[in-house]
Amino acid sequence: MTISFRRQHEILIDAPAEAIYDFICNPNFRPQWCQASSRIEAPDRPLKRGETFREEWRRHRGIVHLKWVVLDDDRPESWTIRADTDFIGPIVIRYCLAPEGAATRCIQHVSNPRRPAEPGPDQLRSIDEESITELAGIKRLVEQRMQAHHRSDAASTRSTISGARPR
Repeated sequence: MTISFRRQHEILIDAPAEAIYDFICNPNFRPQWCQASSRIEAPDRPLKRGETFREEWRRHRGIVHLKWVVLDDDRPESWTIRADTDFIGPIVIRYCLAPEGAATRCIQHVSNPRRPAEPGPDQLRSIDEESITELAGIKRLVEQRMQAHHRSDAASTRSTISGARPR
């Protein structure tokens, strides 16, 4: 007998959905914001439906090797990945992005559609803390990238203006 388990967390990020999507969907960024992720084997770009990547997780139980497949790549609205495991069944992670003015709400759905047992209170607390920390990491990193991009654009504009000479 198995159970279907699902958790959802969200955060508001001061960035357009496209920037967040491109960051989340490139697995090579995962070790920067996913605490468990220690190694990635993937192309260095956002992945599309049907593509796969490998990830190594360092957990309290040791090292876990996961092979993820992209189930959905609806840019810039959603991206879904799945890894089949022998310890808790399939893991499905879905990111949904919804613009709210100049910002974007990033919603993370984590599910185990065929989990062997209901998680205990400590496991639930750990799952929730991990998701909240991951979303905070995505927010921090994407917003830093956006600020750096704006500074670079401003410097380029200043350089172009100062280099212009009247005729």
